[in-house]
Amino acid sequence: MIPPTGLPNSDLEDLGLVVLECMDGKPREAGRDAAYVREQRASNRVFGLRDAERWSGHKQLVDFLDELFNAEKPASAKLERPVSGRTGAACVERDLPS
Repeated sequence: MIPPTGLPNSDLEDLGLVVLECMDGKPREAGRDAAYVREQRASNRVFGLRDAERWSGHKQLVDFLDELFNAEKPASAKLERPVSGRTGAACVERDLPS
């Protein structure tokens, strides 16, 4: 079923898979799907990336990908702008016209 926003979770998962392929530098021979990614995260692995140590320090990127693969959260909620943290305040101040 497609949520009211018109965007199913599978589209966001596909976006996440593309980002992971880019992070890995090349496609996985065995392929990668959302179930595999969730399994890797449950095992405390960084999405099954080849060079996971390289990405483990990039908390915002990892959090973004976790959000894309969160099956419990509807797509419409994933598209809402976050309101917490310093980043949100910094973006608002920078984006205001002078």
